[in-house]
Amino acid sequence: MDGPHSASWNMAMDAAMLDAAGMGLAPATVRIYTWDEAAVTVGLHQDVGAGIDAAWCASEGIPVVRRPTGGRGILHGTDLTVSIAARIEALPSDCRSVIESYRYLSAGFVDALGSLGLDGRMGECERRELGGGDCFAARSLADVVTVAGRKLIGSAQRRQGGALLQQSSIRYRRPAVAVADVFRGPVEEGSYPLENVPVEQLTRSLARSFAGLFGTEPEKPVGPSGWEEERCATLIRTFAPLSPGSNG
Repeated sequence: MDGPHSASWNMAMDAAMLDAAGMGLAPATVRIYTWDEAAVTVGLHQDVGAGIDAAWCASEGIPVVRRPTGGRGILHGTDLTVSIAARIEALPSDCRSVIESYRYLSAGFVDALGSLGLDGRMGECERRELGGGDCFAARSLADVVTVAGRKLIGSAQRRQGGALLQQSSIRYRRPAVAVADVFRGPVEEGSYPLENVPVEQLTRSLARSFAGLFGTEPEKPVGPSGWEEERCATLIRTFAPLSPGSNG
């Protein structure tokens, strides 16, 4: 497991992983990581002013940064985040469209949850209220939900250079910050069926499942390559916290 790191560093490293995959410098990579403080990431094209109370976040010292992927806002800090970077051609030929790639990668999460005794399944598309900022307030085909229909994992992708980056946030432990203070519009307080699972057990289950998905053996965790570290350092300014009133 990687982390904890700042929001800017986490987003820059994920972007560096995508660049490395696109250039053929890295195999399919799964990064499981945490955050060094409460933070909010917003989608690449999300209207921050319409969905996020950025002034309140600033007053509480909670950075708001843009992700390299799409979607809506996520409150981080007590979640577990999983980012996957891979060449699209590394996926089975019938799993390379956007929706099918979500389904294929989500199978790794569903398998890991099953090994922990939880029944996860793909979400279904719902109408989203205009202006709502909370990613977890609506379910989509990109998400994993519990048997009761509560959203447990929210995912978003970006594709470039023949590669994809999928960033997925797992609701792990309850945040100290109220989501209703962060987001405008409807919010989902959520349930936390994983909160009593030790993080080592959760990360092992995820690593085993994704190793199986990509047809590899689970390996001892390794850190980013030197090239990815240098690329992250170059990109980190791109993911600097947004100032209140800015739409980035």
